[in-house]
Amino acid sequence: MKVCSRLAAFFACVSLFAGSATASKVIHVPADQPTIQAGISAASNGDTVLVAPGTYNENINFNGKAITVESSSGPSVTVIANKTAETTGATFDDGEGPTSVLQGFTMTGAVGTTGIFISSSPTILDNTISGNHECDGAGIFVSAGSPIIEGNTISDNFHDQCSGGVGGGGIAIEGQGSAQVIGNVISGNNGGNGFAGGGISLWAAGTPLIMNNIVRNNIGFQGGGLGISACCENPIIVQNIFIGNSAGTGGAIYSFPNSGAPVFVNNSFVYNTSGNDSSAVYTNSSIDEPTLLYNNIIVAMSGQIALVCGDFNTTTLPVIISNDVFAPEGTPYGGCTDQTGINGNISADPQFISSTNRHVKGGSATIDAGDNAAPDLPATDLAGNPRILNGNGGSTAVVDMGVYEFVPVTLTAMTLSFGAHAVGTANTKTVTLTNAQAKPLNIFSKSVPVGYEVSGCPKGALAAFSSCTMTVKFFPLTAGSFTGKVTIKDDAGNSPQTFSLSGSAD
Repeated sequence: MKVCSRLAAFFACVSLFAGSATASKVIHVPADQPTIQAGISAASNGDTVLVAPGTYNENINFNGKAITVESSSGPSVTVIANKTAETTGATFDDGEGPTSVLQGFTMTGAVGTTGIFISSSPTILDNTISGNHECDGAGIFVSAGSPIIEGNTISDNFHDQCSGGVGGGGIAIEGQGSAQVIGNVISGNNGGNGFAGGGISLWAAGTPLIMNNIVRNNIGFQGGGLGISACCENPIIVQNIFIGNSAGTGGAIYSFPNSGAPVFVNNSFVYNTSGNDSSAVYTNSSIDEPTLLYNNIIVAMSGQIALVCGDFNTTTLPVIISNDVFAPEGTPYGGCTDQTGINGNISADPQFISSTNRHVKGGSATIDAGDNAAPDLPATDLAGNPRILNGNGGSTAVVDMGVYEFVPVTLTAMTLSFGAHAVGTANTKTVTLTNAQAKPLNIFSKSVPVGYEVSGCPKGALAAFSSCTMTVKFFPLTAGSFTGKVTIKDDAGNSPQTFSLSGSAD
């Protein structure tokens, strides 16, 4: 497992090996120890506590140990159900670091306390954190910690144990630290009347990184998806999808920092709704630095405002560069001058493939329309494609707006394996090449390794939004191993396309 650190500040990655050969021993629960906490107590640094399927009615504390506590079969069948009211489901408050790993559990049942409390720097990986009820950070509460929170489902947690507070039905992060919230699904959480953030709340939260998350259908008082208040040094919010969130102000985002400059890069804000000011995204700059918005897609609900620029305590407006800010039957901007046509900003329907697929169609105005100089630009998009890809066949590769890069030509298979065959016998497999562009694709050539033949998808033009099928024939005439690549050259921005072949004959 590889977990990448904050963008721009440091692109370094640290490798964490949960349950690897470096562990001195594996303690099985309940075979070796009757409870998870007993397993932790018996463990030494480097050990793994491996937990069998079941429901464990207990509260656990890592007690500063650099150990992995992991389920053997995943969160769907391994549950830590909070045993004691007012006691956190899992606690990290004794100097834990990244090699203190909690992995593969459902954490549920906390009432009047959070599912996971963190004031150190552990790794929270691949868990389901659901059905917890607390004042702030019902799912996860981070207090002056720097955890890695990655690959979790954080859903249906509720801020309902107090009036007011900082919010964060799913996650609340407050105090100095560098928390990393990466690749999670954060959905259906309710921030109640907490000040900001139904899904995530950042409150004086240091230098957090919020990256590659799907944040959907959360409810908040201010900022249905994410609330930023009394915050931060320089939070980075990069390449997240915010969809279907709702709040009184700022359906997706409410940002009201006292200092520092939040940075929003290559996010997609889609159909979030606000009841008060009708804003999908509400952003206010701090007194000393402007909020930065680069390469985002912001689509409002019909009749609402896509982006509202606040002016509380400051006359500094956000820096808005190369965004698509679109409001069907509404107003793109509120509180600041319409930026359409200025600094690369546009206001156009991004042309998503469907209501559930947020990739854009060929011909979208968001393709190759971003700013390659945007700060904290990731190397790959949310789907793992190269982040700067020539999507329209122009002379220069330019980053797209939103979380996905448009891939002009795709293949249904990247690898074909034919296995072992007798010399002189044949086998065939097929690959589909799709032209996703709004213009014809001119195919120039195909190169094929020895032992194979390829037919279909001939030279010439393939119509816009159409596909062709290549039939690959493995026909070895001698014994041996036959590996290589088929290479297709065309006039698409991602040319050449390749797929690998392997087979053997005797």
